Amino acid sequence: MDKRTEELLANFGTSKSSLCVLEILNAATLSDVYGKDVQQILQSHVSDIIKNHLGARTPVSMIAVGRFVFMADTNDKKELTSKLKTLLDAVSLVDNAAFEGQLVLSLQLGVASMEGIAPQTAYIRAHVGVSHARARHQEYKICFYEDSQEAKAETLSNMRIAAYLMQAMREGRTVLAFQPVVDARTGVLDKYEALLRVIDEEGNLISAGPFIAATELLGYIHIVDNMVLELVIEELRKSPQIRLGMNISNMSVDNKTWINKAKAMLQDEQISQRLTIEITETGTYHGLDKMAYLVDMLKSLGCSVAIDDFGAGYTSFKQLKVLHADYIKIDGAFIRNVVDDEDSKLFVSTMITFAKSFGIKSVAEFVENGEIAKVLLELGVDYMQGNYFSPALNYRPWIEND
Repeated sequence: MDKRTEELLANFGTSKSSLCVLEILNAATLSDVYGKDVQQILQSHVSDIIKNHLGARTPVSMIAVGRFVFMADTNDKKELTSKLKTLLDAVSLVDNAAFEGQLVLSLQLGVASMEGIAPQTAYIRAHVGVSHARARHQEYKICFYEDSQEAKAETLSNMRIAAYLMQAMREGRTVLAFQPVVDARTGVLDKYEALLRVIDEEGNLISAGPFIAATELLGYIHIVDNMVLELVIEELRKSPQIRLGMNISNMSVDNKTWINKAKAMLQDEQISQRLTIEITETGTYHGLDKMAYLVDMLKSLGCSVAIDDFGAGYTSFKQLKVLHADYIKIDGAFIRNVVDDEDSKLFVSTMITFAKSFGIKSVAEFVENGEIAKVLLELGVDYMQGNYFSPALNYRPWIEND
C-alpha cells in the first residue's frame, strides 16, 4: 500500500462509510496503444466523475494503472448500489481528443463497509470484492464483500478446488471426453464437443464443472482455457478425420494471452477449419465490440464460432447478427422443457427461425429423450446433442480399442 493510500485511509471515512476499489480492465491495453499519457487522462476522468457523483470532497487515489480507491459516505447497500451504478455508467465512457473519439472502459468494482473495522481491513476486503467481481455477469460488476462465515467458507472452498485443478494440470491428470453432435435430420455425426475431465487420485474421471466455476471466480480460468486449447489442437493434429468443438470461458473474451495463443496455434488451416470455438453468451458482458473482434479473429483463422447457452443472458437478435457467428447453441433450460412448456417451445422456435433467416445454424443441447428430439425436429433445429444420442465418452470413439 502506497503512502498516499495510507493517508487516505487514515484521514477519511467513518463507520458509516464504504471503501471502494475500482478497476479498469482494459487500462493496460489503452496504455500500450496510446502511451503513458493515458494514465493521466484516466486519472482525471475517473476522479472528476467520482467527485461529481459522490461529492467534491470525496477522497480518491489511483493506486496503480487503472485501479482507484475511493470512499463513499454510506454503507447502506441499496443506496450505494444505486449511486455506484450511475457512477459506473458515467465512468465507462471516456471522451478525449487523445483517443480521437469516445472509448468504452471495462470496469469492475469491489466494495467493503468500514463499520466496525480498521480502514486497512476494509481496503483488503474491497480488493477481495474486485476479484469476485471478475466472475459476475450482471450488467454492472459491483461486488460487496460479505463478512460471514458462510462467505469465507465458500471462498476457502473455491481456493481449494482451484488449487486441486492446478495440481492436476501440473501432474498431467487432465484429459478430454467427447460428446457427439449430430445432424438433426439424418442423425449423422457432425463433430464432437471436447469436454474437460480430471483424473482423481484413484484413477476416476470426474467432470471439470466445479473446477471451472472456482477458477473463474478466482480469476485463473485463462490458464484452464489455454490448456484445453492445447489438448484440443493436439487431438486435431493426431486425428485429421475428425472435427471438434471446445468451450472457452467468457472471461477469455478479452484475455490477450489466450487470444495470442490461439493466433499462434491455429495458423494451420488443416486444423483450424476442423475446430469450432464455443463462447458463452455472457461473453457480451465484456463488451459486444470485444466479443465481435474475437469472433472475427477466429473466423479469419478458419475456425467456426458458436454462441453457447444462447437465451440464458440478454444478447439481442440484433447483437447476434453483429457477431457473425456460425452457430447458436440454445440454452438447455429451454430444451429440457420444450415438450411440456409452450413458452419454451415458442422461444426455441423463434430462435431457430431467426437463426435460419441469417444463415446461422442452430444446435440444441441436453436432448435427453426421444420426445424432446421429435419436437426439436418438427421445429427445424439443425443439430442435436445430448444423452439421447450419446453421453460424453471418456475415450476417442474414432479410434478402435482406444
